[in-house]
Amino acid sequence: MSTLVVVATHNGSQFLPHWLEWKHPSKVLLVDTGSTESRALEMLRQPPEGIEVTRTPFKGYDTGAYLWAYWNYPADEYLFLHDSMEPMVEDYIQPFRTAMTRRFQMVAWSGFPTTVWDSKEQHDAIMWLYPWELPPLGIFGPVFFTNRDTLQHMDNMGCLPSYPTHKLWAQGLERIWSSLAHKANVPVTYLRADHAPIDMEEGRYPVFKKWRPVRA
Repeated sequence: MSTLVVVATHNGSQFLPHWLEWKHPSKVLLVDTGSTESRALEMLRQPPEGIEVTRTPFKGYDTGAYLWAYWNYPADEYLFLHDSMEPMVEDYIQPFRTAMTRRFQMVAWSGFPTTVWDSKEQHDAIMWLYPWELPPLGIFGPVFFTNRDTLQHMDNMGCLPSYPTHKLWAQGLERIWSSLAHKANVPVTYLRADHAPIDMEEGRYPVFKKWRPVRA
């Protein structure tokens, strides 16, 4: 069974060492969404064995990176991450895989309230594109594990998100993934079903730390 770890990155020189120097349990695909930072571009130029770098043809943000990987890099399983995630355990895939008990399922690293938005404009952009009631929890990031059967099922049901072309849309998709899964009758399991930034940064969440990015 092939598993692909998809890491969305953008001007992530402060985080890329986590990925370039780690001994990974599976193949890693770093998806660069339009980096301009010279140090980040240099790091991505010659990745070590087991890590592949690809670039989206246009800036797609994290969800755009995940869709790009799904369209272009077939695998049996996918773990979708941000570059600002830092592994805390050697086999960081296994906790997600253990929680994946159904053919159609998503296993999210964390959930957070869909009632909390960065801005009203972000909320309005998403509700215009996806005009239905959101569930109590969204998928943080989104950071989640699933298989190709699930993504193909959601695709066939018209429940994969559209490729985001601006930041408000992309950030809003952090909230919409669980709703899209629900519309496709795909259950979402959370390794931790809440959102506490300090806990994330101090390693009190399972599997990963999550650093707040400051990007060029």
